[in-house]
Amino acid sequence: MNPLLQRALAAAAIIASFSTAHSISYVFTETHLEGKYAYEFLSPGETYSNTWNISDNAGFSTSLWFTGGKVEFWFSDDSNHDTWDKVEIDIGNVNSWFNGDVDGHHTSPYSLNGFDLVSGPLDSSMLADVAFDGLLDYSVTSAYEYAWKSYWVNSWHHGSYKKYYKDWNDLYLKETRLTVYAHDMTKVADGGSSFLLLGLGLLSLSFAKHKLRKRSNP
Repeated sequence: MNPLLQRALAAAAIIASFSTAHSISYVFTETHLEGKYAYEFLSPGETYSNTWNISDNAGFSTSLWFTGGKVEFWFSDDSNHDTWDKVEIDIGNVNSWFNGDVDGHHTSPYSLNGFDLVSGPLDSSMLADVAFDGLLDYSVTSAYEYAWKSYWVNSWHHGSYKKYYKDWNDLYLKETRLTVYAHDMTKVADGGSSFLLLGLGLLSLSFAKHKLRKRSNP
């Protein structure tokens, strides 16, 4: 066999082995307050802080290509009679990522049934934090506020009247979760195009060399 053709076939075989490799996709997750009795009761002005850590997930590496992710928080009022509870959530370097009311009905603090879900995608700064070391800090603060509520009281001495009371901002945080998507791009399939182009190029060189030899040796 022509030596150049032999080299072409050998190179093509090597490229073909890389052409069959595929990029690997990963989904990394970290959940806090997970389980039947794992929930956090937040009194007015109280803060719950923690750090998601996905660095111990199988396949995690800072060399991966991190493409996106999301965060999730589940809340509920401390009673079914509350109409509002306000929280502020800070994530990484993003202050007040969420600042607003959470509802949900406190059917049970032991499951996610009835809890209000607050969720959203990771922005570029959060994703950069995760890509650096697999860690992402967050905090949840219950607002130090109250609302005036009332209920009717029936009294034989004063008749029926409304009694007012302060309904303080307190609630349950049932669960938090971080999900991150990433790819290992060190081996990416090209559909065999490299194999085809290199093979055709080397075969063309072999053919051209053969033609030159015939011309020089009539």
